[in-house]
Amino acid sequence: MELETEVPDLYLEDTIATFVVSKEMKCLWAIQLDLLAKIDSICRKYNIRYSIDSGTLIGAKRHGGFIPWDDDIDVVMPRKDYEKFKKVVVDEISGYYYFQTSDNSPGYYRSFGRLLNMGTVAALKSDMRNGKMLWKYRQCVFVDILVLDNIPDNEEERRNHFFTLQRLHRQYWTTRELVKYAANWRIVEKTVGGLYKIFAGGFLLLLSKCGLNLLHRRFKAFEKQLQKYSDLNTKEGAPYTNRPYEIIELGEFDNLEDVSFEYLHVKAFKNFDFILSKQYGNWRKHVIGNKPAMFYDLKDFSK
Repeated sequence: MELETEVPDLYLEDTIATFVVSKEMKCLWAIQLDLLAKIDSICRKYNIRYSIDSGTLIGAKRHGGFIPWDDDIDVVMPRKDYEKFKKVVVDEISGYYYFQTSDNSPGYYRSFGRLLNMGTVAALKSDMRNGKMLWKYRQCVFVDILVLDNIPDNEEERRNHFFTLQRLHRQYWTTRELVKYAANWRIVEKTVGGLYKIFAGGFLLLLSKCGLNLLHRRFKAFEKQLQKYSDLNTKEGAPYTNRPYEIIELGEFDNLEDVSFEYLHVKAFKNFDFILSKQYGNWRKHVIGNKPAMFYDLKDFSK
């Protein structure tokens, strides 16, 4: 496993407060930090606005880096900056880096991109069953690059926009889950017994092929609605989840600062307290107990 970012001495041996961070987790962090450093470098070179987001922003302000029990990094950009990033990233990465989108990875139906380290194996546990990955696209250690899409300033138009988005997202996500299990019936068959093999196998294989076409159409309809206001100069934006408390004024991206995140310096909202309080309430309070959401294999790196 190779990284371009130099990992400080003893970083992989560290513990944080009373929470023991395993060496394997620190190895995962080091790979993600290398990806974040690459994103930061590209954004600075091309004047692309971004901020670390969600739990990553909390970690930076509360811990100076990762929340000790967290296992991912989130970055957010306005739509126009994201589209610019998509155009330039291809010329700025090589080797084990790969920028994944729904356009270049069949089966990856998400409305945002990921920068991957291709020398690793990683998957969301929700996309696995019986120890097997349920999707065939490249699944590696990643950093999510979320997109803040423009939303209407008019309150009634905004409600209609969100209502339509929620309906389309529900349709596409339900289809995605059905296709996921239908296409992988051999993996899930152990949970339903022998008759499944006889009566359901062929049907589910046919359903998966038909379902992929339906999934593609529903995903494109969702994306079209998501980007409906991208060409307008609206005041606020929202990520793909479209939860009202995640609405952010787009002007916040003109008010960024450099912050420490582990051994990196990255961009973050100056108005972080207002944004995080709106999203999480008392974000300074430690809430321990979340299990890691990812499966990962880092043997080549952690030897």
